[in-house]
Amino acid sequence: MVFNVIQSLVSLRSRLLVFVVALAAISVSLLLFSNPSQMSVSWTFPYFSGAANFERIFDWRISPSDYEVASRLGRDEYFEYKHQATSETVGYGLNSYGYVLIALLSRLLFFWIGDIQAVIYLQVLVHLIISFFFIYFVFRDFSSRLWFIFLYAANPLVVYFVTFPFYYFWLCLPSVCFATLLLRPSLTQVIVPLSVPLLFISLLIRPTTIFLCLLFFAVSFKYLSKKRISVLVPSLALFVAGVVFMSSVNPRMPPWHTMYIGFGAYSNTFDISSLSDNEGYRYFTEKTGVPVLTNPVSGNWGNPFLMKAYNNVLRTGYFQILASSPLTVLKNAALNLGQVFSLGFLDGRPMLSLLSSFSGWTFLVYLLFRGQWMWALAIFASSLSFFWYFPPIPAYNFAAYLLLACGFIASLPHSRVHMVGFVRSKG
Repeated sequence: MVFNVIQSLVSLRSRLLVFVVALAAISVSLLLFSNPSQMSVSWTFPYFSGAANFERIFDWRISPSDYEVASRLGRDEYFEYKHQATSETVGYGLNSYGYVLIALLSRLLFFWIGDIQAVIYLQVLVHLIISFFFIYFVFRDFSSRLWFIFLYAANPLVVYFVTFPFYYFWLCLPSVCFATLLLRPSLTQVIVPLSVPLLFISLLIRPTTIFLCLLFFAVSFKYLSKKRISVLVPSLALFVAGVVFMSSVNPRMPPWHTMYIGFGAYSNTFDISSLSDNEGYRYFTEKTGVPVLTNPVSGNWGNPFLMKAYNNVLRTGYFQILASSPLTVLKNAALNLGQVFSLGFLDGRPMLSLLSSFSGWTFLVYLLFRGQWMWALAIFASSLSFFWYFPPIPAYNFAAYLLLACGFIASLPHSRVHMVGFVRSKG
């Protein structure tokens, strides 16, 4: 009896200490490493204007008159600006719709501040929920919790994107679902149905993590030996139905633009000097004489006829490079894959990017040596949709960071979450 009381007091003291350390570390990181930058108004405005003019889901409407106001604001003014609903709107559908819903939710929760501020507050709130969920629910021992705090929850690179008012942060949702599944397999029959809406929302925001979502269901199939019919089948059916529906109302532009400019990550002889979107626009203009204008209201970017011609031109350009220099494509993909397992590609810093690739390949070998092949496969799946043609800049690679942290913690010799291969649940 006395021993149990002492053990409970020690456990409570440990939990309080972890809470204080986590809160202090995250607070300091937010204070020192919050991201002061924003995307240009032409890219952020459609999401926030769509939220301001929201009436029906998937009916994306933006305000031309409000754009004229927002585009004249300085950076600090726009940071505090609340986009306005107007009677005259135009349809918009060039990008994925999901972040409109995030902007709408942030407007509802933090209605007293500007839209950019509100979405940052929402992302910080969700990051705190995820962090303390892993610290108290997923990880059970003191050392693993501390590792998670400093590798992920208070990691300056993670915080940098948590506080960046754009959709990259939400790439972490499939990683949260997968990591929870792998670390708490005994709760698979609860985790799977609860994860379905999170996976769908993430894909609706940005669909690059589709292969990680599919891997999530593949691992669930392994764990749910007795509950596949009652748990996995309806969850997977609902997810597939959601993806099919999303594809019909949320069309995506073919990746030829990104595939072409991806060659600009490394030195080349193809006259592609950087990862800038302008490289694609310039190439199209050189080939056709038609300028590309990305103004979301008056520009021609998004016009169906222009987009069809644009994709045809850049697809031809990509395959010409592939045919003339296939080894370059393979070399770039190998460098990119190494970076997925590290910090990612650091634009404008070729030596650091090379070091990132080397360290990533080293970490991959380490994970495999420690028997953590499922974490290695998950990290690989998080980037499978793009690494072979575009470098994993940290924004694109954000889904991998939680998996990298958890995989390392699981690999530690004395970790109580150490895993080798699959752990079969009793469900």
